[in-house]
Amino acid sequence: MNKMCKDVLIKSIRSIKSVMDNTRTKWFVGFGVMLGLLRDGTPPDDNDIDICVYYEQYNFKSIKAAFSIMGYAMDKVVYPDKGDVPLYSHFSHPIFPDMCMFAWYLHNGIRYHTYYYYNEKNQRLRKYRFKGIDASFIENTVMIPIDPKRVIPGGDIVFPTKYGSCLDVWYPNWLERRKEQSHSNHIVEIKRMKDWKNIK
Repeated sequence: MNKMCKDVLIKSIRSIKSVMDNTRTKWFVGFGVMLGLLRDGTPPDDNDIDICVYYEQYNFKSIKAAFSIMGYAMDKVVYPDKGDVPLYSHFSHPIFPDMCMFAWYLHNGIRYHTYYYYNEKNQRLRKYRFKGIDASFIENTVMIPIDPKRVIPGGDIVFPTKYGSCLDVWYPNWLERRKEQSHSNHIVEIKRMKDWKNIK
């Protein structure tokens, strides 16, 4: 998929929003897409869209089925050691940008996510690596109007209410327009999900 243009981004975001609304899924746009839209008001220099959901709240089977109807195909997934609710999934589409869906896991006031590329390209892993952020930063969401002349008519994009706090953690120099990899103050490695009980 080529880099996102305005029209394709608009259609893609609207398709994602439609699925999330129809499945009653709480979600928000995260990471690079959030950075590009909030700081620059333009599509980021990426070829995917990062979508965030809440692990204990989302119905993956319903979401996957709805995306399949729209032409998305899941081609990467990370499952926990037991169960069939993914921690991470990746969808491709013949026209729209790829979509990465991060399911944020709540533990002791911190929300954690994992990445596919951390994890040896296996669906069930010998070791899981997570990055976390203060849960209060992403517990509530808001639709933010963005100048329609620049990107998207208002009401189509969902962000965390504390989006500035998120960006301060993920991209510490984001206002200076430096290109950086995502950061985190909370890194956890476990072998099984039950090992969370040993993490403070």
